[in-house]
Amino acid sequence: AESADDVLLEIQVPFWIDADDVRVHMGEQQLHVSVRNTFCFCRTYSTNREHTGDHKSSIDVDESSWVLDEDSDGSNDSWHNLMISLARPAVTSEEEIWKKGKRQDNTTDQRSGCMGVKGYPFFADDEDTFGLEDILQALMLMKTGSTPVPAKPWQQGIQSKVVTQANLLSKEAQSHLAQMCKTAKEA
Repeated sequence: AESADDVLLEIQVPFWIDADDVRVHMGEQQLHVSVRNTFCFCRTYSTNREHTGDHKSSIDVDESSWVLDEDSDGSNDSWHNLMISLARPAVTSEEEIWKKGKRQDNTTDQRSGCMGVKGYPFFADDEDTFGLEDILQALMLMKTGSTPVPAKPWQQGIQSKVVTQANLLSKEAQSHLAQMCKTAKEA
């Protein structure tokens, strides 16, 4: 979840994982997460420098934190949630004066070739450079009956969701789904 002041990641891990099994390093450019014998990943933050030459960090490392919480669904199933809070840096004096107090970050960065559309994903790794997201969503809906549809940074007020009906997909994903169904019937 992404807000004006922070980015919150919630990762479900097995109930036997302890805080000693978790390593989280929140750097100026990247987030490294490692859970012993489970997974390890590294994510790169989107930064304005890719587009404007700005070298400001995307997070305030000192204000960012993580915690491992116990959770359950009311039955005998229990697990732990690894919650990582990446705090955005405070608004600079220049942003206060020249940008009406609006932080200049991935959410306000102008997208090239998109006719005034603003916003990039918080993690550079999430940018759909090749336009494969719609194809993947169509395929997942066709094969499993549901697909996650993450909110786009330029669509203010829209939440991420899990879709189980084709008409709730984007027009592009619906088109891909129709083509896949047609091809499957012909085979």
